[in-house]
Amino acid sequence: MKRALLCLCLAAQLSFALERQPASNYRARRQALAAKALNGVVILFASTEAEGPNDLYGYRPDDNFFYLSGWPEPGAALLMAAANEGRQYTEIFFLPRRNPVQEKWTGAKLGPDDPAAAATAGFDKVKSLDDLPAELLKLLPGKEAKLYTDIPVYDQSSNSQAGARTLCPASV
Repeated sequence: MKRALLCLCLAAQLSFALERQPASNYRARRQALAAKALNGVVILFASTEAEGPNDLYGYRPDDNFFYLSGWPEPGAALLMAAANEGRQYTEIFFLPRRNPVQEKWTGAKLGPDDPAAAATAGFDKVKSLDDLPAELLKLLPGKEAKLYTDIPVYDQSSNSQAGARTLCPASV
């Protein structure tokens, strides 16, 4: 009896940990962060799924990315720009293209071409991760543009380090 009660209590705690909040909560957080960026643009990346010996541990969303997006799947990116004289508040959610071969092992994922992607993700605009460099260039307000991300100091790591490497063609 005690064991059953303990299992029930643990299951209840886990269900709260996995519960997604309303999309409006995440949107309010994103708007507040973008407003602090003034004339800059904020970009964040979700971690990718582990490969090789580390894939035993499964995927766990990055805390910062999940706090702003509520998105539990790997490989996504989030681009936000505050409202100013020349534009409205803008947020674009980027999803990687589906990989049917990998999904046989890791499970089905939502792709950017899915008609329900925007509603499922809780964003107005969902695009392919391949479109990120072009969309970033559209939002950057000129030569004095500021780009904010969570790339840490030299002796730490972040999910945005690997994601930022994909932006190299955008700076050419």
